[in-house]
Amino acid sequence: MIKKIKVGHLRPGVFIHDFNFKGDEISLFGEMTAIVDIYDALTSERCYENAMSPTAAMRKIFEWSNSYLNRELAENFIAQLGIYPIGTLVRLRSGFIAVVVDHGNNGLLHPVVRILYDTQRHSFTKPFEIDLAKDARDGNRHEIAGCEEPDKWPLSPEQHLSEYRHD
Repeated sequence: MIKKIKVGHLRPGVFIHDFNFKGDEISLFGEMTAIVDIYDALTSERCYENAMSPTAAMRKIFEWSNSYLNRELAENFIAQLGIYPIGTLVRLRSGFIAVVVDHGNNGLLHPVVRILYDTQRHSFTKPFEIDLAKDARDGNRHEIAGCEEPDKWPLSPEQHLSEYRHD
């Protein structure tokens, strides 16, 4: 059991003396566990380090897939979470700040978001959801312009996730 737990912390090219593992001897399960472990570590608050946004953490994982993470597994992990993981704070071209509440069914670039703040009016709005895929088909301008760091805004994305109702 301890061997399985330690495998999750292995990376290709790393030699672990306890078990005589070389990087190319790490199982597929070990490589997958390493990616999930890294994502969890990067996105969790630590006493010695602030949490990274989900998007920044995925950027790091993708960057590291060029050197010591399995590239194919890293890409699959990112595809499963989506480009904008649930809980990511985003700025829309329309000037709204929103939190991603669902991946939606129409591609990674068009999640369902919950509008929280209007940057043009400098005020909170009554929260409401927009399916960006449907919105794009209708010709509206609520596409994602970029990601926002939650600590720059007086709101908590996590608080708004539990309020989302899947239809």
